Amino acid sequence: MTHPATRPGPTLHHRPWRRDSDLALLVPSSAGTTAAALQDAAADAAAAGYRAVLSPALDPERAAPWLAAGFRTHEHLHLLHHDLVAVPTASSGGLRRAAPWDRRRVLAIDHAAFADPFWRLDELGLDDALRATRLHRFRIERRRRGYAISGIADRRAYLQRLAVEPGSQRRGVGAALVADAVLWARAQRATSLSVNTQEHNEGALALYRRAGFVLDPAGLTVLRWDAPR
Repeated sequence: MTHPATRPGPTLHHRPWRRDSDLALLVPSSAGTTAAALQDAAADAAAAGYRAVLSPALDPERAAPWLAAGFRTHEHLHLLHHDLVAVPTASSGGLRRAAPWDRRRVLAIDHAAFADPFWRLDELGLDDALRATRLHRFRIERRRRGYAISGIADRRAYLQRLAVEPGSQRRGVGAALVADAVLWARAQRATSLSVNTQEHNEGALALYRRAGFVLDPAGLTVLRWDAPR
């Protein structure tokens, strides 16, 4: 799953959640925002024709002004952290850097791996994941059965996205991609590696916990504001 790299800020703009979506993602620019600013930005999105506005995945502290602005819970997510001390033993040797010609295959893997269309990436979402941090790592399994995107900002690393085609799950592909992300984050001297996943995705949760990730009890929440009808 993608990790929130944008943070609430005084400058807000909206964009489509997916390229052809009537849902808008409200994108904050930096730390600190107000309920009034969020209300104004949501109203602007509604005036542009969007039927609802989504927040990034937020921790409880950052969610407070959004809730005050009238946003409500759309979905809770698990949040996990790795301290980068004890690294996974899974081999990451069967991976390579993803190339531009892999993009179509990457999106096909993503669509197959995520049953809920809401969470599937399109070209816009893939670009967002790759641009979320200044430094990123885009890896694909050599037989093109899975891929991962990791990034680092302010010495904190994020496993932005990981997907494995259903027929290749529980065969070591996901474990190799996670191990690669952990080893890369440590080599870049990051202080931690974070990842989020849907609460019902027990397979992904088990994968991350086997790799040494620890569940954050606070979790994250995606919030939603519906335009008046």
